[in-house]
Amino acid sequence: MTLDFLPRIQLRRDKHGKGQNVSTAKMDKLISLLRVLVWFVLIAQAISLAAVFINDEDIYLQIEGELWHQPLSAFQASDQFFVAVVLIVPTLILMWGLFQIAVLCRYYKGGVLFALDTILCFKRFAIALIALAVVETLMLPILIFYLWSRQALPGLPDFDPVDLLEVLQTEILLVGVLFFVITRIMETGLEMKQEVELTI
Repeated sequence: MTLDFLPRIQLRRDKHGKGQNVSTAKMDKLISLLRVLVWFVLIAQAISLAAVFINDEDIYLQIEGELWHQPLSAFQASDQFFVAVVLIVPTLILMWGLFQIAVLCRYYKGGVLFALDTILCFKRFAIALIALAVVETLMLPILIFYLWSRQALPGLPDFDPVDLLEVLQTEILLVGVLFFVITRIMETGLEMKQEVELTI
C-alpha cells in the first residue's frame, strides 16, 4: 500500500512543478515582449522628435484666411530654443511614463507581481498620461501666444471651434484617468489585504 501511494504523490509534485515552470516561462516571454515594446516606442519617439529639427519642418497656421508657414530655422535663435523646449516636453513626459513600465518589467522579472511598488509604477504611468494630455493641449496655444508676442507672426491665427476639438487630447486624458482610478482600486485592495493579514 505504501509503495503504491508514494509514486502518486511524486507524480503530482512533478506535474505541479512542471506547471509552475511553464507559467514562469510564459511570464518571462510576456515580460520580454513588454520590454521590447517599451524600447521600440522610446526609440520611435526620439527619432520622430529628431526628424522635426533635422528636416527643418515648417510651422503652418491659418492667419486672416491665408495659409502662413515658416521653417523653424527662419526664427531667431531664442525663438528656436523656446519652440524646441515646448516640443521636447511632451516627449520627455512620455519617456518618463514608459520608463515606469520598464521598471515594472524589472519588478515582474524579480517575481514581484502585486505589491505597492508595482502599483506605484502604474500610478506614475497614469500621471504621465494625464500630464501628457494637458501639455499637448496647451502646447499650441502657448507657442502661438509666444511667437505672436515676439512679433514672429504676422497676426493671430484664425479661430475655429473645430480646431479646438483637434487640440484637446481627450482620449489620452481619459485613458490616464482610467489608469489612475484602477491604481487607486489596487491600492485600496492591497491595504484591505494587509489589514486582514494583520488581524489574522
